[in-house]
Amino acid sequence: MTAVRGVKLLPGILLACILMLTACGATTGSPNGGRDSPNSPKGESPSPGTQQARPNEIDLDEIAALPAVPLHYEPEAAGSSVQSSADGEIDYSNMSNGYVMVKYTGEPTGNITDVRVGIITPNGERGMYHDSLPQDGLFHVFSLTEGDGIYVVSIFKRKEGDFYNQLLAAELDVAIDDEFKPFLIPHQKIVFSSDSLSVKLAAELTGSSDDVIRSVEVVFNYVIGNIKYDKDKAQAAANGELQAYIPDNDQVLRQRRGICYDYATLTTAMLRSVGIPSKMIFGFASVGDGSEPVYHAWISVYSAETGWINKIIEFRSGEWIRMDPTFSSSANDKTMARFIGDGNNYADVFLY
Repeated sequence: MTAVRGVKLLPGILLACILMLTACGATTGSPNGGRDSPNSPKGESPSPGTQQARPNEIDLDEIAALPAVPLHYEPEAAGSSVQSSADGEIDYSNMSNGYVMVKYTGEPTGNITDVRVGIITPNGERGMYHDSLPQDGLFHVFSLTEGDGIYVVSIFKRKEGDFYNQLLAAELDVAIDDEFKPFLIPHQKIVFSSDSLSVKLAAELTGSSDDVIRSVEVVFNYVIGNIKYDKDKAQAAANGELQAYIPDNDQVLRQRRGICYDYATLTTAMLRSVGIPSKMIFGFASVGDGSEPVYHAWISVYSAETGWINKIIEFRSGEWIRMDPTFSSSANDKTMARFIGDGNNYADVFLY
């Protein structure tokens, strides 16, 4: 496929979610935002690996020193199906597993936003997924989250302003052999490895339990009980200071602070690492009173008993309500309750 001149790319999904400003702010006070992690259901004793996860009860240095935890799926560039040029390479050997590997081999520009990967999916309503591609000559993973069909994966390089040249493209007829694989792998936006602190912590929290709902509950409650919303970071992102930002999950765990992207990525990474299919969703949340919707990130998880559980906020009386770690961490905030609503306030745009 030949290069296309003058393609205009909208600014990447650079976390306009952080434009939530004070609306997403957690309550202040105690280290966990003034909220204790919920207890186990009445009449039950906590099962191994599902203890309450309050700040300082788990020594993260001790967790980090534990042996690496094998992952369920580790992406690789197998080299059997490749589209390449002097500027880059697209390895689609594992497209049936729900991902491609892409690297840029041209001259580095010094600006991380100058080289991007664009993915057109079978779902024409989504538009093009596009994300920054590091200029390090290494392969990076990009997931194929829209099911079977024709995908077009391209490498673009900035020409000027918001206009990019297409350096390389591959049109792929994708048939994914397991619908859940794209939602179990680490990739460009959800970074984790077998030696990650987040992976070791997830294994410690969930133990050997095969109860998906209990595992989701304990991971979710750890995140919302230990990570505080970072308004300064939100403002920095709103000011354009976090170009091409990708969360460092281990750093977020240690600093105990983050924005909506951090909450969603950390929770998704931890759940995927223990074999629970999880989606990170970018979209819009609105209070439904005529005010401007805000760009946001939340998650969805899968269990055989429930199917995909979308937009859960918390586990209450044996029933999942909605899964939005950012808003959950601020559930005592009346402003947050307006966003949570009945679930009709969310509109998804991109799935990762």
